[in-house]
Amino acid sequence: MTEARPGLLFVSVLATIIIRTVLADAEAEIVASGPPANFKDVILDYVPDCDNQEPLEIISCEGDVARLTCPPDTTIEVVNANYGRSDFPTCPHPKRSNLRCGNQTLSKVKVKSFCNGRRHCVVTATNGVFGDPCFGTYKYLRVEYKCVQALSVITCEGWIARLRCPKGTTIQVSAARYGRTEFHPCPHSQRSNLACGSTSNSLRVVRQRCDNKQNCSVPSTNGVFGDPCVGIYKYIEASWTCKVPPVVPPPPPNSDKHLLVCEHKQLKLICPAGKVIQLKMAVYGRTELEPCPHPTTSNLNCKASNSFAIVNGRCKDRRSCSVSASNVVFGDPCFGTLKYLEASWTCVDAPPVIQPPVAVRKRTVCEGRALKLNCYGKSITIKSANYGRTNGFTCPNSATSNRNCRSSKSLGIVEGLCGGRKSCTVSATNGVFGDPCVGTNKYLEVQYVCS
Repeated sequence: MTEARPGLLFVSVLATIIIRTVLADAEAEIVASGPPANFKDVILDYVPDCDNQEPLEIISCEGDVARLTCPPDTTIEVVNANYGRSDFPTCPHPKRSNLRCGNQTLSKVKVKSFCNGRRHCVVTATNGVFGDPCFGTYKYLRVEYKCVQALSVITCEGWIARLRCPKGTTIQVSAARYGRTEFHPCPHSQRSNLACGSTSNSLRVVRQRCDNKQNCSVPSTNGVFGDPCVGIYKYIEASWTCKVPPVVPPPPPNSDKHLLVCEHKQLKLICPAGKVIQLKMAVYGRTELEPCPHPTTSNLNCKASNSFAIVNGRCKDRRSCSVSASNVVFGDPCFGTLKYLEASWTCVDAPPVIQPPVAVRKRTVCEGRALKLNCYGKSITIKSANYGRTNGFTCPNSATSNRNCRSSKSLGIVEGLCGGRKSCTVSATNGVFGDPCVGTNKYLEVQYVCS
C-alpha cells in the first residue's frame, strides 16, 4: 500500500487555485470568509483592450443561425444589430420590396443578451426571437461586433470577489451568473444541478456594485443574489473589461447643468453672481437602474407628476435653492422603491430690478402762512418750488391781477431749508423769498418726493 506524502497533498491542494495574469494592476482577489482554501477556484484573464479594431460583421438570413465567435482571452461586445431588411441583394427572396424594415434598438438588446461577455454564442434569425418588424417581408439578421480582451473570475460561494482595473480605467461588466453550470469549478459534494442561476439578476447586481469604478467587491452569497437552487454549492462567474473613460470637455458657461441626489439627500441648485436659475427638467422617482444602487430598485417607471412644479416653485429666478429628495416633499410615486431626484437647469441673466414709481407730492400755502413738509423717516427731495402767483383761483384775493409772478430764488431757498431732511417748515413771506411782484397776493407751491 502506497503512503500519501505531505508534499504531494500540498501540490494537489495548490493545483485547485488557477490564476493567470498579464497585467499586475488588473487582478481579482478572493478573501476567505467561509469554505477552506481548497474550495477556491479563480480564473483570471487580461490582455490590453483593443477598442480601435474594426467591427466584425455577420449576416444570417431569416430562419438561419448566426454564430458569433472570438479568439481565446477575448469576449464578444455587440456594436450594432438589426433584424429586418435595408437592402435588396442580401438574402435573395421574392418577398423583399420593403427596404425600411427593422428595429435596431430591440435587435441590439436581444443579441447583447445572448452574446456579450462570451467567446461564442448562437442567435437564431427568426420572428420568434425578434418579433416581426415588417410582416410579409423576407428578413435577415445583421450583427456588428468586436472581440475585446476581458477579465473574468470564478468565485466560490462564501468568498468575496474583487474586480479591479488599472489606474485611469474603469470597470464595465459584460456578463455575470451566480449559480452552477459546470461540474469542475469550486469542487463540492453538492453540485448535481448544472442548470442553476439567473443571468439577468446576477448581471444587474454586479453592474450596480462595479460599473464605472476602478475596483469593487461582490460577495458570492445567497444574501446578495438570492438562492437560485437550494442545496447546491454555487459560484459567481463574472467577466468585465477595463475602459478608459471618455474625456468630457467642460460645458460652455450658459449650458445646461445637471444634478442627481439619492432619496433623503438635498438637491442644491446654484448659479454664479448676476445669474438666476431657469429650470429645464425635474423628476423625483426612478427611471434607471444605475443611479443610487439599492436592492429595492425594480420599478423603473416611477415619476412624481408634481416634480417639476415643486422644484420650479422653489428655484425659479433665484440664484440658488435647495430641495429635499423625499416623499414628504413630493409624495411617494412608487412605494417600496428607493428613489432619486434629478434636475437640469440653465443659468440666465437676472431680470432687471424695476423700482416702483415714486409718488410726487404737492403742497401749497398762502402768503403769510408756514408750509410744513414731513416724510416720516424718509428723506425729502424737492422737485420744484415757486413763491408768487400763476393763477387766480389758488388763495383767492382781490389783488391777483399779476398771474405771471415767479421768484427765481424759490427752488434754491426751499432746497436749502428742506432737501435731505425728514421734515421742515418754510414761511411763505417776502422776508424769506423777497417780493417778486409788488402789490400782488402770492402763495408758495412746492412739489417733492419722499425717498
